[in-house]
Amino acid sequence: MRELIIGAAMLGGVVAFRYVMHYHRRMRFNRWWKTANECLGEDDMDGAEQALRRCVRLEPMWAPVRGLLAAALVNQGKLDEAEAEFTMVVRFHPKAPEGYMELGFFYALCFKDRAEDAIAAFREAVACEPRAREVLAREPRLASLRGHPDFQALLAP
Repeated sequence: MRELIIGAAMLGGVVAFRYVMHYHRRMRFNRWWKTANECLGEDDMDGAEQALRRCVRLEPMWAPVRGLLAAALVNQGKLDEAEAEFTMVVRFHPKAPEGYMELGFFYALCFKDRAEDAIAAFREAVACEPRAREVLAREPRLASLRGHPDFQALLAP
């Protein structure tokens, strides 16, 4: 009976420890997330990048934090790093159209010579969510893709 009580106490201690660690991790994440958003509001992209990188370390698979980090990197001209973050979003969440849309816009707006990559990303977004086609059809920032036959085929229902 004594061993059972000791085992239960040890298990309770492990559970309590894990809860406390999770709570503190969540609190740290929330502080860095708030800092990142404040930096973004002040156009401090370097500060936002640093805070978002800390968020990524705490929640590496949360797509919004990686997408925001990628956007901060784009604003600083760190396009290779931004591409890696956008790509990570679609790898972690291959059935979510938002990641493919962000990746497609990234290619279309940052690399005029990578229209095929943009269209491929948009094609994946439409495969995940057919209504994405409507967004693409009326998006004025994609005017440079309008004449591309693959983009026209993508917009056709």
